[in-house]
Amino acid sequence: MFQYRKITMDSITQAQFRQIVEIAAEADEDPFTEAMLEDCIENLYTVACLDGDTVLGYVVVNPNSKKYFGGCLYIVDIIVRHENRRQGIGEKMLKTVLSAFPQSSKLALDVEINNAGAIALYQKLGFRKTDIPTENLGEYMAMAKE
Repeated sequence: MFQYRKITMDSITQAQFRQIVEIAAEADEDPFTEAMLEDCIENLYTVACLDGDTVLGYVVVNPNSKKYFGGCLYIVDIIVRHENRRQGIGEKMLKTVLSAFPQSSKLALDVEINNAGAIALYQKLGFRKTDIPTENLGEYMAMAKE
């Protein structure tokens, strides 16, 4: 049974942190550095999916982001191990985060334009493409849920 929970650097082992670093490196051409990931885990809201001591994925959110709408719950990063995708892990992690912030009326994220699986998941959860100009986002588009 997978466990979904908020994590801090004090609540995970060094081996689990190394797994998070590896997951980020496998999923992104320009991944967060170890220092960036540590900062995210310590200073933002991070939920991980654990199978025993194995990290299957994580999501980082900034509950007070000013990036869009003058303030919103912004999903900074969400990654599931490639071999564990399409098992509902990303959806469950997002639902775990959203349940922790029921007062948040505006939620936003950026997603790669060619990531059809992620876009479908976000649409299933009520996110829609925004009118935010895409020239500022490169290969990404902004999605929001209000």
